[in-house]
Amino acid sequence: MALINNLYVFVESESLQRGIDAPEHPVEEGIDLTDNVKRKACVLSISGEVVGKDAPSIMSKLNEMHNKGVLVTYIGRNIFNNAIIISFDTDHPNTIMGGCAFSMELREIRISKSSYVPTKKKTTATKKKTQSSTKQTTKKTTTKKATSAKVYHKVKKGDTVWALVAAKNAPYKKYGKSCDWVMKNNPSAFSRKNDFGTLKIGAKLWVGNK
Repeated sequence: MALINNLYVFVESESLQRGIDAPEHPVEEGIDLTDNVKRKACVLSISGEVVGKDAPSIMSKLNEMHNKGVLVTYIGRNIFNNAIIISFDTDHPNTIMGGCAFSMELREIRISKSSYVPTKKKTTATKKKTQSSTKQTTKKTTTKKATSAKVYHKVKKGDTVWALVAAKNAPYKKYGKSCDWVMKNNPSAFSRKNDFGTLKIGAKLWVGNK
C-alpha cells in the first residue's frame, strides 16, 4: 500500500529516475571540457491498482490532481515530496470490479517566488510610526519566543504524519512543519528511519511550537 496525498492505493512497482545535466564544450586537445554539473528533477514511475469501495472517489481525486497540477506527496517504498502528476493512465479489465489498474509518473518541481517588492515613499511621520511599531513588534516577538512551548500529539491507530501536519484540514498544519521535519525531530516515534509507514501507535510526536 502507498499514500498519495493521504489517498490509499495499491502499488506493485516503483521506479525512481535520477539524472544530471553536464554540458560539454570542445577543446583543442583531450576530451571535451565540462564546466558545470546540475541535477535534473527526479521522476518517480509507479504502477498498481485502485480497488475497494472508495475506488471511484480515489480515481476521481487523482485525476483532478493530475489535471490541476496539484502538489502531491507520495509515501511508499520511496518518499517523494513537492511533486506533480505528469501522467495518469488507467486500465479497466473485467478482473477488477469497481476499480482499475493504473500507471503514473510523478515529477519533482521547484516553484519560484518573485523577488520584486514594491516600495512606497514614506513621510517623516510615517517613518517614526514605523520605527515605533517595529520596536513594539520586536518586544512582542521576543516575549513570544521566550514563552513558546512544544506541541505534542499522542499517535492513535490510523494516524499518518501527512494527515496530522500537511493535509488541507490537518489539525497541526498551523504550526507550519513538514512531514520530513516531523520525522527528523521524532526518530524514536518510527520503527524504521525514513519510513513514514512505521509510525508507532502511542508515540509522543512533536508537531510544532506554540
